[in-house]
Amino acid sequence: MPLLSLTVSDLPDLTNAKLFTFNGQIDESNLEEVKTKVDPLADDTVTQFLVFNFKDLEYINSKGVGYLAALYLHISKMTPPKKIFIVESGEEVMDILSLVGLNSIIEHFPTTEEALARIKG
Repeated sequence: MPLLSLTVSDLPDLTNAKLFTFNGQIDESNLEEVKTKVDPLADDTVTQFLVFNFKDLEYINSKGVGYLAALYLHISKMTPPKKIFIVESGEEVMDILSLVGLNSIIEHFPTTEEALARIKG
């Protein structure tokens, strides 16, 4: 079984948002796979919201956290700025993100529906 499964899908009624569903672990062995799927959408002109569903993410190491921080900085400097939302994250992953302060700059929601409501304004 691979350490990570990552699927990308559209969100209902939204053309400017993508849902990334993570299952497993993010570490140096699969970070390039994550970048290959996330970076093109982060840099396109249509996608304004990157919604990361961490419900089934068991672990993220320092390289994964570093990538999230770099991605946040990169997309927040775009014109117009883009946003990352984290949804349905388990306590262990949120503890890691809290430890480095990412939870204070990347919005997180208990459910995908709450993130959708925020996107729709």
